[in-house]
Amino acid sequence: MKKILAIALTLALALCLAVPAFADEATLSSNTTLTKNITVSGTYDENPTGEVISVDVSWGTMSFTYTPANDGTWNPATHAYTNVPDPVWTPTGNTITVTNHSNTAVDAELSFAKAVDTITGTFTETSGTANNGKLELATAEDTEVNEAPTATATFTVSGSIAESDDLGTITVTIVNK
Repeated sequence: MKKILAIALTLALALCLAVPAFADEATLSSNTTLTKNITVSGTYDENPTGEVISVDVSWGTMSFTYTPANDGTWNPATHAYTNVPDPVWTPTGNTITVTNHSNTAVDAELSFAKAVDTITGTFTETSGTANNGKLELATAEDTEVNEAPTATATFTVSGSIAESDDLGTITVTIVNK
């Protein structure tokens, strides 16, 4: 029984090793020539080395201190407040820097999801090229490492808060052009 099973498996494996070949059948009579055209195809690989996306993203502490407006200084001679300050946001470490080390151009899309309804976050591109809220970075090909394409944005907050809280989340999305 084992021999029969072994022979059947050997035949099955031998059939799996068969290599297909394409051929045409023709019959030649004397003094004739047979010509057969065979199509040869080729594939063009536009990017044989592949695109490598390598981007450095750095940011500061993204900390903001809110100082609300107050009554100012009481002047007893006029019975009025003077030097009434406006509310102020004081940022600490509010820049985002993106450096492209890729062999292709990329965009860095910056977005802010606020956690407090009374505020708004805004990005201002301070260096590099910007288009519709995106930082556009050229390819790093043919550049020195310390001269890689770089763009910087500054994040600011407006509005007001009533207490210390997380203001929201910044998302940096890298998009291959």
